[in-house]
Amino acid sequence: MTNYHHYKLNCKTLSPVHIGNGETIASIGDFYTSSNRLFFIDQEKLDKSIDPVENKEFFNRYMDEIRKNVSLSKSDFSIVPFLNENGIGLDTITSEKEIPILTEDYKSQKNSQLKLAASQNKSLYFPGSSIKGAIKTAMFYHYLSNNPDILNKWLEIIEFSSDKKNYLKEWTTKIEQEFYQFFRGEKSDYNLLRIEDTASFCADDKGVWETGRYHLYKNNDEMITWLSEGVKSNTPFNLTLTVVPEFVADFLTFLNSSDITSLLTLINKFSKIQLEIEIKEIGTSNLQSIDKQLILKRLNDLLQLTGNNQQAILRLGAGKSFFYNTVCSLLDKAHFEQLRSLVGIGKNDESLFPLSRTFTTDYESFGWILIEMPKEKEIVLPLNKVNELVTNETLLQAAVIDPKKVAINLNGTVIEVQLVLTLVQKANIPKKGEILEVFVKQLSNNGRIVMVGIK
Repeated sequence: MTNYHHYKLNCKTLSPVHIGNGETIASIGDFYTSSNRLFFIDQEKLDKSIDPVENKEFFNRYMDEIRKNVSLSKSDFSIVPFLNENGIGLDTITSEKEIPILTEDYKSQKNSQLKLAASQNKSLYFPGSSIKGAIKTAMFYHYLSNNPDILNKWLEIIEFSSDKKNYLKEWTTKIEQEFYQFFRGEKSDYNLLRIEDTASFCADDKGVWETGRYHLYKNNDEMITWLSEGVKSNTPFNLTLTVVPEFVADFLTFLNSSDITSLLTLINKFSKIQLEIEIKEIGTSNLQSIDKQLILKRLNDLLQLTGNNQQAILRLGAGKSFFYNTVCSLLDKAHFEQLRSLVGIGKNDESLFPLSRTFTTDYESFGWILIEMPKEKEIVLPLNKVNELVTNETLLQAAVIDPKKVAINLNGTVIEVQLVLTLVQKANIPKKGEILEVFVKQLSNNGRIVMVGIK
């Protein structure tokens, strides 16, 4: 029978996290904003309010704009003047659903788009598949970095592939085939790591941020922005992870033990490399000095967190640059540029890649979370009310604190006592935190318990 290893990890968001559901809605009919709130429009209320409007010309224009699905970045159409000019109060068409806009000094725009986040039962959550996908990339990075022969084989494939089709075929048969996790069959090592969806976040954990894609070397004054729905920074949550201890890939057999510290270390190594690349790129960019300093401070604060093997930082969802989603940071510049040309990554005429980054307009990166080792549960000691201790007769409730010691709450005072096991009992050593019934095996001359045994 397989003995599954279950972990309930304590986590929190370190920056806003947006894991999209693939849906984008428009302010021409789905929502409107103030300086610090986003209000959703109830379509049924809107239809009822518009129906009696007598200004047919304006009404027809409104419907035309909706049908044409106007370019949100260029259209000057807004639902708000339409409603105001026709005596329709915004409060009469607003749904109960609204979200705070957490961008400082946000200027309500006539037109914008909102990228919605993954939700279930109308509440945001983090899909387990998104978290597992991010961990898989870190695993693959670990695999290649610890297998120089495989990495060299990848370099040779890049050098000698005639075209994209040939490259992808060689990659699949000579790289992925040797990385068991990428198999999708029943015996895939990758399927032995299971991550549940998180619980739903409450409404107070949710926010909206104005978002833009900043070019590192050009003027961003005319940059197009949009709104992103997500989970706030510093929001705690739990992550349930299950490991089936049947890994056969050499570099992952450490997961067969009950200690996942090595997994956190693996994740941190990947995040550390990506942060170092990011810090270097931002440092040499043409972003305005004050903005650059703020971004670099936040990135360096994240980098400091990668040195603790009792925790790990990981980046999820939208807003990540190319290298966070791939293992291409293992390549030297020459091979990476050759790969770009071969498979069509970015624009070949640009020597630097990638040239842009996604931030909030307050220069926050999206997607960072902190994962911590499970905290040990506090052991609750049963109270033993005893008037007299008698060797081999007095029975007590005790909690195991290590294989050779127990803690006993004796009349309100906690004492630690040696636990003596028989040869038979040593074959099934009690676990830490387990409550046992023990008997007094030995007392000192002054009547204190020296040793106990299991009844």
